[in-house]
Amino acid sequence: MDDLRSRLEKAAELTKGLPESVQAEAFRLAFGELSGGTAEQALEAKSPKPSRRLRRRPSGPPGLETSTRPRRRAGPKAAVEGLIDAGFFASPRSLDEIRSELDHSSGQRFPAKAIATTVLRLLRERRLSRERGADGNYRYRAG
Repeated sequence: MDDLRSRLEKAAELTKGLPESVQAEAFRLAFGELSGGTAEQALEAKSPKPSRRLRRRPSGPPGLETSTRPRRRAGPKAAVEGLIDAGFFASPRSLDEIRSELDHSSGQRFPAKAIATTVLRLLRERRLSRERGADGNYRYRAG
């Protein structure tokens, strides 16, 4: 028992000045070498990796929640819904006006086909209504 304790203390002494990120692995290797085993045997005996389901603790000051994923921009549907909520569709708007407003207000550029598809889906969901303008093109308004 004293032999085990002395090997543990020696391995701890060898690894105490290392950064925390590598300290546990260095301890395993040092203990494996001091126990008469090889580094490979110490690596084989290491504990299994944590499951991917474990949630990482946020880094930074408490109360500041950060995500490990980069923030994504909203797609065309969310962007057009934002215009609906902001009152942009109080008066009838053409697809070109919608696309131009998205470009200017949020800096997001979407292909004309993506805007047309999104507006059509919102029309089917009855979030938008449409009327044919004097030029023959549809103009969209809220509700």
